[in-house]
Amino acid sequence: MTPPASDSKEQKLPTATLPGMTGPLIGNGPGYTHGEAIALPILSSFSKKMQLSAASDIKPCSTATTTSTPSIPTAANGASLAAPAHIPCGASVSPLSSAASTPSKTAPFSSTTASPQSNANGSNGQLACVRGGADAGIVVVSGGTACNSLVQLLQDMTPNVTYVLGISDNGGSTSEILRVLDGPAIGDIRSRLIRLIKPEPSDIGRTAIQELLGYRLPGHGDENAIKNEWVEIVEGSHRLWQHIPSEKKEVIRGFLIYIQSEILKRAHKRFSFSNGSIGNFFLTGARMFFGSLESAIFLFAAITGITQPTRVIPVINTNHGIAIAALLKDGHTILGQCAISHPSLAASGDSFSGGHVRPSMTSASTTPDGSKTPDLAAMLSSSQQEDSFSTLKLTQNNIYFDKSPTQSSSLQSRITRLYYINEYGQEIFPPPNPKLLYALAEMETLVYSIGSLYTSIIPCLILKDVGRGIAESRSLKNKIFMLNGTNDRETPDYTALDFIWAITNAMNHSLKLSGQFWPNEYKPAKYITHLIYLDNSEVQVDTWGIEKLGIECVPCTGRRDPSSDRPIYDEAYLDKTVRAILDGEA
Repeated sequence: MTPPASDSKEQKLPTATLPGMTGPLIGNGPGYTHGEAIALPILSSFSKKMQLSAASDIKPCSTATTTSTPSIPTAANGASLAAPAHIPCGASVSPLSSAASTPSKTAPFSSTTASPQSNANGSNGQLACVRGGADAGIVVVSGGTACNSLVQLLQDMTPNVTYVLGISDNGGSTSEILRVLDGPAIGDIRSRLIRLIKPEPSDIGRTAIQELLGYRLPGHGDENAIKNEWVEIVEGSHRLWQHIPSEKKEVIRGFLIYIQSEILKRAHKRFSFSNGSIGNFFLTGARMFFGSLESAIFLFAAITGITQPTRVIPVINTNHGIAIAALLKDGHTILGQCAISHPSLAASGDSFSGGHVRPSMTSASTTPDGSKTPDLAAMLSSSQQEDSFSTLKLTQNNIYFDKSPTQSSSLQSRITRLYYINEYGQEIFPPPNPKLLYALAEMETLVYSIGSLYTSIIPCLILKDVGRGIAESRSLKNKIFMLNGTNDRETPDYTALDFIWAITNAMNHSLKLSGQFWPNEYKPAKYITHLIYLDNSEVQVDTWGIEKLGIECVPCTGRRDPSSDRPIYDEAYLDKTVRAILDGEA
């Protein structure tokens, strides 16, 4: 018996695209190995609502008051995230907002970036409601010391600045906290928060809090005397408490008492208070109490009067220690940020190498992109591991260092790749802070700050979805790279092109962590639109070669540092240069 012919109307399920999308959803998971379009069965009543919503997306912006508001994204924990003020009318908010399109053979998942004259459905002629210039927001990828000199300049442009900082620095007094208490490195975060405090003549208490949290115990001298001073601070009898309001004093002191109790629990480790930062102790005590680094940063900002939209966020939101390793061209691996960035001396004066290891590639682990990473744990004895893994197995007390060019010898070979490792020396792939991804989708300007390339900038860029978020962001109009005036230990004999390709390769590598359907790589112009360089720079700048890559070169008048005679940025000229780029005049 011949089966009855099937009714085509019954088999054809109604489908629709979500508001703000140009096409159907694309499969990116089990069962969708070729990026097929997913046919979603849509109820007729819901289909009408979607059509109405899609129709509202293509309406031109009006100066008249409207009752509709952009949807607010929700974090994984249910907390709502603030919607950006410059979202185009009708556009939906997404951490990685890219227009979905039918995959092509050459670039399966390349996205089409919407221009201000294009609406969410790709049609032209509609004006988008955008807010330009510095007020649209700035994301700053930076380290601690170098970028601190730019904080006042950026804050004068707009308070809507998000500072992204790494948590892998294992130098200074942070090394002692990591050795005894574990956790993420908070030295750079504390340094940036201190710099963001605005003392006011009418607010003596805020100035006193800044002095307290920025205070360091003596780095040398009798250890008992240093410890006694710390006890005075914990007890509240130290002179630094004199002008701090009692309610804030007791909040700060409470967390200092808490970290003191945690140190006493680990008395066998003989914690050294030499060179200890009170701000680091406060942040660590709050982090351990709340079990959250971001909660500790929030408390610090609340007490010191740092208000939104200014934000300081760790690039990785974790309560555990994070270390980095650098693979050199000659096959060696350097463990720990301190050993990569500068030679270090332990408090006792002994040399600290940080663990240079030359592993055999027969002992290696495979990364998601198919490359090999040395499995260091398989080649080091337990005693060597304790000496080498500077974050989680650090045996030296406070690590002191000198970053001046006369003291820092260049690396023996160029760095080919930077990656994160766990306490066993195996490569790990921590996810980025979701707030970073949202900032890339909200802000209009991205600044790669001056500072150490491989230990300040690149650790923030090699995480999953960061490269994709920068390359495919619809909001980022300006992606500014500020070139250092001189090379340091990490970048011997680097040219401006070397810096650009190092950043490009780092983020192209991060694309491979976002899934196999994303392009293998993007060109440098997708990550950097402008290069600011000093007119007296000691780093060679091939303007013709850089502009050939699609990156605009913008010179800036520099000056000489009186103490070192090195070329540095002049704040007044840099302010004019950055403002010209933001206003589209560069």
